[in-house]
Amino acid sequence: MGSDRSLWWRVVAAVMLVPLVLVNLPLWVLGLAVFSRGTELMGGYSIVFALQSSSGQTDRMQLTEDLARQETRLAQVKTDQEKKTVQETIDRLKKERVRRSNLDADKHLAERMIEVLKERIDPQGLANIQWRPVDSNHIEVRMPALGAETRQRKKVYDRAIRDLAGSNVTQAERRNYLDGTAEQRQQILARFTEPQKKALTEVGEAYDKLAAADKALKAAQAAGNEQAVANALGAVDNARAAVREKELAETKTTIRISHVEGILNNFRSTRGEEGLGEKEKTDFREQFAKDVKAFKAAHSDRVKLIDNAVDAHKAWASVRRPLDSPEDIKRLVAIGGVLEFRIVAGDTGEPLARGQREEYIDQFKKEGPDESRRRGMPFAWFPIRAADRKSYGGMVTAEYAGRTYMLLSNQEGGTMTREAGAGWTLAGAHRGSDQMGRPAIDFSFDNKGAKQFYDLTSANQGKCLAILLDDEVFSAPRILSAISSHGQITGTFTQREVNEIVRALQAGSIPIRIKPVPVSVVTFAPAETGEWIGSVIATCAAMLGALLATVLAAVSAFRARLGWCACGCAGAAALFAASWFVSPGSFADSTRFLLLIANATLLLVILVVLAVASLPARGRNG
Repeated sequence: MGSDRSLWWRVVAAVMLVPLVLVNLPLWVLGLAVFSRGTELMGGYSIVFALQSSSGQTDRMQLTEDLARQETRLAQVKTDQEKKTVQETIDRLKKERVRRSNLDADKHLAERMIEVLKERIDPQGLANIQWRPVDSNHIEVRMPALGAETRQRKKVYDRAIRDLAGSNVTQAERRNYLDGTAEQRQQILARFTEPQKKALTEVGEAYDKLAAADKALKAAQAAGNEQAVANALGAVDNARAAVREKELAETKTTIRISHVEGILNNFRSTRGEEGLGEKEKTDFREQFAKDVKAFKAAHSDRVKLIDNAVDAHKAWASVRRPLDSPEDIKRLVAIGGVLEFRIVAGDTGEPLARGQREEYIDQFKKEGPDESRRRGMPFAWFPIRAADRKSYGGMVTAEYAGRTYMLLSNQEGGTMTREAGAGWTLAGAHRGSDQMGRPAIDFSFDNKGAKQFYDLTSANQGKCLAILLDDEVFSAPRILSAISSHGQITGTFTQREVNEIVRALQAGSIPIRIKPVPVSVVTFAPAETGEWIGSVIATCAAMLGALLATVLAAVSAFRARLGWCACGCAGAAALFAASWFVSPGSFADSTRFLLLIANATLLLVILVVLAVASLPARGRNG
């Protein structure tokens, strides 16, 4: 019986070596694969960003002005109680000014921002992105260049987009057409499709009629005939209206590249569909097909060019990485977890006249969603988070390029934004749950934010308040009562999405910001072989030694040489850990500490098993 038990424990000890190998070997192979696509072997881009405190220079100047104002007031007040109150305010302002000055010189803030960005953008280190603080006010991001196949497919896609843009009538061509002779006009029309020719010809005819009406008006004015002048003025007005009508019709023949890219960016490759449910996959595919079909119907004269762009984008999307170029990094770095609030427009929020609503929707369809914000109009369009695009009944929404947008307030009294001078920030963000127990995100404000949020919600009770993260609508609950320091973002979130949003909000609460425009973007060549070959050889040697030690430990366990087995296990765990400490690449950097803990834990468990396995033998020898 003792012999059977001893054999059983020896088998258990040998089997316990399997997790030791499975924890290290696949991840090591993955790490080398990631390294092979990294900056050392492929070259890449170096992007330097400047940092600034969230309060900024403007707030520090405001603090100085407030301090001077309070010191002047201190000399004017008469009662002791007033002097005490003003002095307390002065002391508080002085402490705040010192705190904000220290923020600018705090080198650790750059490191904190890097950690948050790494966790949000590339937590596993699989994108081979390297981060480092240059000084207290700058960080550098280094990313690998595109692979040859990805680069080639990107070129094909860029060429297809250029061809599509080049098929439009340019401003210069339109101006030359209107100013040209009949022969020159025919030469300009030669390269366009029939619908473009027809639209541009009608614009030209309308302009010719306007020119003739202007000429008739001048002749009537010269003759002094009041009735003729009145008739000529009416003819000019009619001609101008006709010109505007024909110009509007001609602009509809223009393919907006931003619209095309908006549609194409909704395409999901097989890799892009990973993690989506079958219904979500079907929804995305059907929506993409529907948008492409509608776009081709609107521009049926250039279907071949559109198909070329769609096919080229699909081919590129099938091989591209989530982070392919400096533009991807700039886009993600600029997303700082910025939380904002806007009152909803329409029946559930700020009232809109029927004509006003139709005007906004008409402009949205003709000029896209960004135009209202660019013009600083009282209301503006913002995209709704994709997972929740069907849950906003009764609000003013519209579709553009496969995305649903909502009309929200863009005026004082209906917004709480993070623009320059706003002065508020988040005090914190963490995981929570809504009233139905579903995952949600809880957040809290600093004192200034709590006051602004109270002012916004108390003045708009009964209306719906849109909660936006990085300009995207996440939810729009109704304001039942005034709220101050705390709030919650609800929606159809997975736990993973909640964690990502919390990390983004935590980045937004750090008292430092990244300027969205990089200080520099430069390319660099692959590293010399001598700079990385030593690390690769060392990690391969350590991994090979670890595997040999594992084999030795397994054989020793079956032969009941538990001392040799223990030595083999310890040697394997040590060499596995060593291989990670000398392994190059960002993946190894982000995982080596966790793998050291995993190897130490497995080694401890194996040694305990071996100790128990040795007990029966001691009992018999005794």
